[in-house]
Amino acid sequence: MKKIIILLIIATVLISAWFFIFNRNNSAVKYKTAKIERGSIESSISATGTLNAVTTVLVGSQVSGTVKEIYADFNSIVKKNQVIALIDDAPFIAKVKQAQANLESSKAGIENAKAGIENLKALVLSGKADVDKARFAVNDAKRNLVRIKGLWEKELASQKDMDNAQFTFDSQNAQLKGAEALYDSRLAQLNVQEAQHK
Repeated sequence: MKKIIILLIIATVLISAWFFIFNRNNSAVKYKTAKIERGSIESSISATGTLNAVTTVLVGSQVSGTVKEIYADFNSIVKKNQVIALIDDAPFIAKVKQAQANLESSKAGIENAKAGIENLKALVLSGKADVDKARFAVNDAKRNLVRIKGLWEKELASQKDMDNAQFTFDSQNAQLKGAEALYDSRLAQLNVQEAQHK
C-alpha cells in the first residue's frame, strides 16, 4: 500500500509540474509600459435593441387623396400648423366645378319653371276668358232656342229654324264644357307647378 501512495504522490507532482509548464507558456502575462501622462478616459458601450419614442403623434388629414408634394421627411422636426404634405387638389377642383355647373343648371331650371308658371298663368287667364265667352254664347243660344221654340210651337218658325237653334245651343254648350275642361286642366297644371317650385 505504501507503493501506491508513493506512486500517487509522484503522479500528482508530475501532473502539477506539467500543468504549470503548459499553462505558463500559453497564458503568459504580458505587460506594456508607458510614460505617465495626464489625459481623459474614454469609455464606450455598445448595445443592440429597439428604440421607442417617448411621444408618438399620429398624423392624418381630413380628406384622402394622392400626395402632390411633401415638405417634411421621416424624423424631421415640425412645428404646429406647419404644412408637411400637399394633397393633389385637382379632383376636388373638378368636383367644385361640377357642383357649380349643377347649380347653374338648377338656376336655369328654376328660371324655366318660373317662365312656365307665368305661361300657365296666362293660359289660365285666357282659359277663364274663353269659359266666360262660351257661357255668354250658351246663354245667347239658349235665348235664341227659347224664342225659336215659342215661334215653332205657334207654327211661325220652320222645323229647320228649330233644328238650327237646337244645334247652335248644343254646339255652344259642348264648347263651354270643352273650355271649362281645358281651364280646369290648366289650373291643375299651374297648381302642381307652383307647389313644386315653392
